[in-house]
Amino acid sequence: MTTHAGENSDALRPEDPRELGPYRLLSRLGRGGMGTVFLGQDPGGRRVAVKVINRELAGSRRSATGSGAR
Repeated sequence: MTTHAGENSDALRPEDPRELGPYRLLSRLGRGGMGTVFLGQDPGGRRVAVKVINRELAGSRRSATGSGAR
């Protein structure tokens, strides 16, 4: 089955970022236990999936690997 980018997406919520790095976020593609996946667009117009890891999970890995505060 082939789908087109943005075909199965939801509008961004007020608390969602509008940009992340070089990507402009267009809509939400889904949310799961690890985080939220957004439909993004790079400066050249190419559409990509951008996954944002939940804050509580992102912090726990940093602490576990020792790359946080010393």
